[in-house]
Amino acid sequence: MRRALLAAGAIGLLAAMAPQAFAATTVGQAAPSTATPVACGTSSGLVGAQTGSGSGAPSYAIPSDGVLTGYTTRAASYTGAATQLVVFRHFAGLNYTVVDSSDMNHLPPSALDHFPARISVLSGDLLGIQVAHSANWCDFAGVPGDALAFSPPFDAQPGAPFTPDSAEAGRRWNIEATLEADADHDGFGDETQDQCPTVATTQGPCPVTTVKSKCKHKKKKHKSSAVTAKKCKKKHHH
Repeated sequence: MRRALLAAGAIGLLAAMAPQAFAATTVGQAAPSTATPVACGTSSGLVGAQTGSGSGAPSYAIPSDGVLTGYTTRAASYTGAATQLVVFRHFAGLNYTVVDSSDMNHLPPSALDHFPARISVLSGDLLGIQVAHSANWCDFAGVPGDALAFSPPFDAQPGAPFTPDSAEAGRRWNIEATLEADADHDGFGDETQDQCPTVATTQGPCPVTTVKSKCKHKKKKHKSSAVTAKKCKKKHHH
């Protein structure tokens, strides 16, 4: 009984020591099928950040450190539209910096389109969008507290400054992203991009470690024939 209790305690201790991963989380919101999204305001497109998220609706702020592994947007019926996910970090006042961006992807029209990405993010980073030109839906009506800010499109490279020149309240960008944990901090999402989330040097299957036994088998010592003969001689004298 004591051994069983000790074993159960050891299992519980190991479980407590194991790293805690969280399930994939959706950040932001693609335009619902029931919404009436609007096209971008300029013919050249725009780039913008979701600077505010109202309560009771999906937030565009990253809730915890991790990796964005893909994004979704609802495409309009226009052909030739192209969109990319952009992540911003607030600096000061109306100033932001670009964390990173996905590839610019052309959108199959009239569909909820999904695209892969791999962007390392920190808690508090903000989702944003860049649309190449106005032939796509950019945003839709949100809830009180929602706010977006935007400027003409630019090369959204990591570290690029972003100071929006326009803002609008009560609107939401037509984009959402999937956030996964990154336990080993290798820049790959633990659920879909990393088969070994505990070892940063590999994203394939975890290396197998072979543990060598420290125990050595003792060889039985065989008595020499001389010792055996001596013992037998003593027995005969008695």
